[in-house]
Amino acid sequence: ETVRNDEDETSYYAVLNVARDASEEEIKRAFRQLAQAYHPDKHTDASLQAHASANFTRLQEAYEVLGNPDRRQVYDIYGKEGLSAGLEVGSTLKSTDELRQEWESFKAKQVLEMQVSHRGFYSFKIDATSLVDPYDRHVSVMPEVYEVAMNSQISTPLSDTMGATLGGQMAVQGNVGGGSFVCGLKRILTPRNSIELQAALGLKTFLSLQSTRQLSEHTSAGLGVTWQPRAGLGLQLVSTRELSDTTSADFNWVIGPAGAAGAGLAVSRRGEKLTTSGRIEVGAVTGIQARCVWRVNESTSARVALRVGTTGVDLEVGGTQRISEFSTAGLAVAVGLYGIVLKPRFSRGTHTFDFPLLLSHDPRAWKVLLGAYVLPPLTIYVTKRHIIRPLRRWKKARQVSWLGTLLYSQQRTKREAAAGAISVMEPIAKRKLRKELQKGGLVVVDARYGVLEAIVKAEAEQRERGTTGEAATLCAVHRPPPWIDVTIALRFMVEDSRIILHKVSKRGLMGFCDPAPDEDKHLRVRFLWHGRPYIATLAD
Repeated sequence: ETVRNDEDETSYYAVLNVARDASEEEIKRAFRQLAQAYHPDKHTDASLQAHASANFTRLQEAYEVLGNPDRRQVYDIYGKEGLSAGLEVGSTLKSTDELRQEWESFKAKQVLEMQVSHRGFYSFKIDATSLVDPYDRHVSVMPEVYEVAMNSQISTPLSDTMGATLGGQMAVQGNVGGGSFVCGLKRILTPRNSIELQAALGLKTFLSLQSTRQLSEHTSAGLGVTWQPRAGLGLQLVSTRELSDTTSADFNWVIGPAGAAGAGLAVSRRGEKLTTSGRIEVGAVTGIQARCVWRVNESTSARVALRVGTTGVDLEVGGTQRISEFSTAGLAVAVGLYGIVLKPRFSRGTHTFDFPLLLSHDPRAWKVLLGAYVLPPLTIYVTKRHIIRPLRRWKKARQVSWLGTLLYSQQRTKREAAAGAISVMEPIAKRKLRKELQKGGLVVVDARYGVLEAIVKAEAEQRERGTTGEAATLCAVHRPPPWIDVTIALRFMVEDSRIILHKVSKRGLMGFCDPAPDEDKHLRVRFLWHGRPYIATLAD
């Protein structure tokens, strides 16, 4: 029920070194004890005063939260995220149930924002024949965009069983065009049955109702009814069946209106490397389609598509390359009665941009066709091998260098902050050490916090070299070790020959920091108790 991260480096309980169930009096007493050491007015040295001021601000922040019952309740349940969400504001949020209800509402809004999906398709058809085969070589004619089509849609869930879609369509050819507003509502009636209502208003106005049902484990079917102002009613039947683990078939039958009546059957087979599909259509549009996609590797695929029908014959050959986790680029060449077309395509996430370039109106222009098949792939190969790959290697090396510098800078900042806190508590730690030595109580000889294996290795090297603390490791390497020396911090925590550590991450204690992010850490202490040596190793 809680979303608070117990490993938070700035845990307020760790800052004050109190238990999570500490009383208000215990929290107040811990704050006062630490404030006596860290209050800026207690120090005259400018350097110590600056360190004291920074750490006193941490103490005040922790006390303002834990010392306030309402804010502490929010922090205990939801951590700092709950505080930053504003759940501590107002006098009505007193009970845990009310706080949880407010928090769940806040998180539900975040989940809803993540569930909203936006899809888009954008096509820009360009006439580039003037560049390939100009009518007059003495007159420069720029390529022109002669057709634009856009389709954009957002989908969002309204409940567990209902979702809505909103979108728009637009098409422009020359100086003529128009658009439509589209909206839809889908409801899941049962785990096997759903119904969808869709409407469009504008250039293409229609109203449709479709019901889909899972007939068996491998078969589903859908029945749709449409209405258009001029065409009237239409009926469509769709069925899908899995013929095997890798093969599926789709059947589509449009009964009306008359201008769209017809039937189609499609079969597709998905192999490990090769995917093939075929389709036969009879009716308003009659023809045969065949498509083959060969997966060259994880990021590259090649495809061939052939279409023969009443509208003509065309052949398309191309490929697709994944260029990043969310982006793909494709290039294809299509030849048909319309001419020769070069088809670059780019997809980013759920948005696709298509740029068909008409190179020639004559499909028999073999020079143009040869150039379309050879020059773009050759250009892409040369660019990728001699420009993109070197740039990627350079960029990766730069990122690694930058990340290393950033991590080193962050570690240095954290260690400097911990060293500043230790410098403030050092005078008090010395007095407590002398007191414990005089009465033979708890004497902290050495304490280190970080990766246990590195600590043990450093102790062995220290004994061999005769050096102390982090100096033993810093002499051998150019970066800080995955542990820090917290001897003074533990001496400062000694009270009546005892050190009390509560069940919070120790990296949030005053004088501590996280020396090895994402690693398991331990606190290793060598101490004297009544003059006898001991070693204690505590998990974080």
